[in-house]
Amino acid sequence: DILVAIKCGTTMGINDSLRTLLPNFKEYKPEAAMLVPLYVEKFYQKIWAGVEEKGITKLFKVMLKVSNGLLKIGIDVRRKLFKSVHEQFGGNLRLIVCGGAPMREELGRFFESIGVIITNGYGITECSPLVSVNRTHYYDFASVGVVCPGLEIRIDNPNEDGEGEILVKGPVVMLGFYNQPEKTAEVLSEDGWFRTGDYGKYDNDSAKLYITGRKKNIIVLKNGKNIYPEEIEDYL
Repeated sequence: DILVAIKCGTTMGINDSLRTLLPNFKEYKPEAAMLVPLYVEKFYQKIWAGVEEKGITKLFKVMLKVSNGLLKIGIDVRRKLFKSVHEQFGGNLRLIVCGGAPMREELGRFFESIGVIITNGYGITECSPLVSVNRTHYYDFASVGVVCPGLEIRIDNPNEDGEGEILVKGPVVMLGFYNQPEKTAEVLSEDGWFRTGDYGKYDNDSAKLYITGRKKNIIVLKNGKNIYPEEIEDYL
């Protein structure tokens, strides 16, 4: 990401801490930001806290409905309606590329409503690191996007819902762990399939990947049903 941005002549700012992030936004006025979901969650909480503090919660919700309604008929007034929110981010922010952890659907839908698109994706270090990502013109907040070109995805031992461990094959997959042949053999088959340790499902028609949770985190009930803590966290 950094090398491509530099090659394209992009001005890049690297933030030093969560505390100084919003002041940095106002100083550099970025058009795009690359963040983990924790930051997006904090933005979301801060926006709503500000709305509640001003006593305009009902009005803000009406503005969201009006904005979304107009957008359906091709009228985009998001940056005008939510100008005060955009000013907190420097006034130019249009895109947040988000990864590194699961992101709640609600966050994507909210920021889309105010005029900032979030394109979340899925990657893992052993896959150099990108496996799938949403596009600015084709995105689904429930998924981690479309699988990257040249990669094959397989769901190992899927359950009745089509969920199982995600396996990846392609040129981005590592050759192995350095000087650790036994550990390599645990996750990398001879024919090149890499076991990610993540559970999810894959839609062959749309090429979209959905992440359910981590293999190590799964709770198995007495009736054999698999429970993914990440899904429970959303409700909590």
